[in-house]
Amino acid sequence: MYGNLLILSQQFENRISNRLMSMKIHFFDLCVKSEPMSLMGIEVPGGASGHIEDYVDVCKKDDKTLLLVPHDNVDIRVVAAAVETTHPEFIKEFLVYTKSADSDEKVAVLSLTVPPVNKDRKDLLEKAVNTYKDAYVNYVDVEKNLTKVKMAGYLDEATKEDKDEIEELFKNKSEEYKNSAQKAADDKIKEIEEAYQRYLEEKAQCEIEADKLSSAINDEAANTLKMIE
Repeated sequence: MYGNLLILSQQFENRISNRLMSMKIHFFDLCVKSEPMSLMGIEVPGGASGHIEDYVDVCKKDDKTLLLVPHDNVDIRVVAAAVETTHPEFIKEFLVYTKSADSDEKVAVLSLTVPPVNKDRKDLLEKAVNTYKDAYVNYVDVEKNLTKVKMAGYLDEATKEDKDEIEELFKNKSEEYKNSAQKAADDKIKEIEEAYQRYLEEKAQCEIEADKLSSAINDEAANTLKMIE
């Protein structure tokens, strides 16, 4: 009887552990920088396999851009369409590269650039993080209640010590996984906030450069007018 309770408890933990991993994978889809993992869930239609890694090599160019290099006989436009369904926010561009130094053969490569995290995008990303996290917390509670229903018959015959132990196990595991979900969400929101701060800094720098350029143009125009006079 007690063994059955432990089996049901382990099954409960396996389910909430797997769902936590799924939540963390979803966080990779909320891109603020170029992450090859963000492409993992993309399926390319046609062929024996839909996994994107079976169609292209994914190369990280820098913190903003990924390059997708197609395998032989792969139409990169089909891959681009598949990416569009999952990541319409990516800035997409087709580039042409020479295959190797000793060959003139060209290959079309798909460039994916993560858009900057402005205020609107920051708000959307943070809302998505909290939505995933809240859904996970609710899932843990639902699974805990469903497992207790399955345990009901065994608990009726269990000793008080066994009941207390199972209840403590449920409490500890639920809190452990909820805390892990909260930490993952906090880490992701911190990453989003840092990306937003980079956006603000880059925007401010661009405005400074624009002011300098405008001032230089105005000074040059003033000097030209003086010469004409």
